[in-house]
Amino acid sequence: MVKKVRVCNGAGCKAWSSCSIYKKLNSLKSEDGSGKIVKIERVPCFNKCGGGASVKVNAEGVNSAGNFLKFRTPREAVNYFSHI
Repeated sequence: MVKKVRVCNGAGCKAWSSCSIYKKLNSLKSEDGSGKIVKIERVPCFNKCGGGASVKVNAEGVNSAGNFLKFRTPREAVNYFSHI
């Protein structure tokens, strides 16, 4: 289960639809902790620019540094989180 998702709010990521990605992933969020995403937030630039919107994922069994993912479309992000 994914614990926390952080979506970059920097200018480059906004060009890759990070605002739409945030909104779509927010619809998958679970308030009671039973869903895949427990917390989602927008954060300042990760300095991981290029190739898509940067998303940092902290999940069970993942080190505290988390994993950075790149999504080019909101659909790509939703598909990823629907299959984990």
